[in-house]
Amino acid sequence: QQLEMESLGKSVEVDGNRLLVPSGPIVWGSAGTNGQHSFHQLLHQGSDTIPCDFIASLNSYNPIGEQHQNLIANCFSQSLVLMQGQSAADIEQTLISSGVGSEEAKQLAQHKAMLGNRPSTTLLMDQLDARALGALIALYEYRLFTASFVWGINPFDQWGVELGKQISQTLMGALAGDDTSALDSSTAQLIARYQKAQAR
Repeated sequence: QQLEMESLGKSVEVDGNRLLVPSGPIVWGSAGTNGQHSFHQLLHQGSDTIPCDFIASLNSYNPIGEQHQNLIANCFSQSLVLMQGQSAADIEQTLISSGVGSEEAKQLAQHKAMLGNRPSTTLLMDQLDARALGALIALYEYRLFTASFVWGINPFDQWGVELGKQISQTLMGALAGDDTSALDSSTAQLIARYQKAQAR
């Protein structure tokens, strides 16, 4: 997250001009099948197209029955569904074949349809070890530097976090009881709420 979002989260080019295209992806993720139940819905059927990476180790240090094979199958299936999707017509036919009425199948198919053509990359390593992890970090570093060059931004500055750090010093005093009259009403109310909770 820090590598990508802090380095590419810029709106100004190196020469000071406004960047005219979006930069810096929002980076988040989860291990294995946990992601399926937290954010894959957004990836498959959300209104935005969100490129994603799947990273998998082909071998496990601690194999437990078929658990690792199950995780690999889920990884591959998610990337396949993002790529191919499933049409409403195919879903409708499957539902009718399973005994669902024609009208209900038609309506339900619209909600279950997935357009596909959603970009993803699947990165595989034999085993997650120090060498593979280092190669993975290097890949993302090179990708980031290349993107910063293409967008004409400086990936090494961090000005976006500085103002918040400076203001937090002032707010530390306000949280401790300093005068809040110079603050905006929203922040003053947040501070008052904090102070009230601390007084309990």
